[in-house]
Amino acid sequence: MILEPIGLERLSEDALLPEITALHHAYDIAWFGEPEHDSDEVREWLELGNRHCVVRDDGRVVAVGNAWRTGSNVVIDPAADGPAAARLGVTWLRDVGAPDTEVLDRDTVLRDVLTAAGWRHAYSTFELCRTVEPSWERPEPSWPDGVTARPMEVADERRVHELIFQDAAWAEVPGHHFREFDEWRSIFLRGRRPADRPLLALRGERPVGVALPRLFSDGAGWVEQLAVARAERGRGLGRALLLAAFAALEHDGATKLGLGVLGANESALRLYLGVGLAVDREWQTYSSPDQELGLPAHTGGSA
Repeated sequence: MILEPIGLERLSEDALLPEITALHHAYDIAWFGEPEHDSDEVREWLELGNRHCVVRDDGRVVAVGNAWRTGSNVVIDPAADGPAAARLGVTWLRDVGAPDTEVLDRDTVLRDVLTAAGWRHAYSTFELCRTVEPSWERPEPSWPDGVTARPMEVADERRVHELIFQDAAWAEVPGHHFREFDEWRSIFLRGRRPADRPLLALRGERPVGVALPRLFSDGAGWVEQLAVARAERGRGLGRALLLAAFAALEHDGATKLGLGVLGANESALRLYLGVGLAVDREWQTYSSPDQELGLPAHTGGSA
């Protein structure tokens, strides 16, 4: 089993991207029962990072590592020699200075290797979802007095970025990260279909809340960000945005609906459970030993 650090240009080659997509499919089927990512979504995940590696066993790709500015992960084929691949991946993570890494809570092999190497669990993120079915009756959105909603326009983008990171103080929540406008736009807006347009809530002409929906290739309708200005909280605006975004995603063909939430965000978790979602999986973020020692992380690239 060998580890190969690889540049993004090679990851996009016709020969390698299908191998990595097949690896993701094997991972998804083993843990979740069906493939959840097509090749375009795998390519997008790779482009998020600026440091990559693959692990090969007898020439076959059995693991891929991806590290970006704010995190990293290692995807391992469950049919491979998990401990050996995990040890190579975790060594690579520390070599490139990844500040933390995300692992599925059920993946005890990778978690054990991380723990043995000195990584420590920092926080958890839950994915909540539910299959769209007639028995799941959701109420119509009820907007606070004086608030209207419409699809976001291109001209709104910078003001929405300000809403998320200033008015809603997104990055003040432990586990959330501040992103400059270009980075945020690249991650959450670039290449989206017209049906994925964010939903913007306004009081007069002032943006006070936003939901960023996305419909994935497997039929999952996802709200990638949901933000409400601090001055508008406690009036039901977050719930109205969530219900409206879910209704739009279902109209566009979503077969299941969901989102992610930090485990420590109890108020948001109550909101999502209250509209009928259920916890589907837990992702655990582990901090690198270098972070705990206060050593500087690798800063190459901007992802």
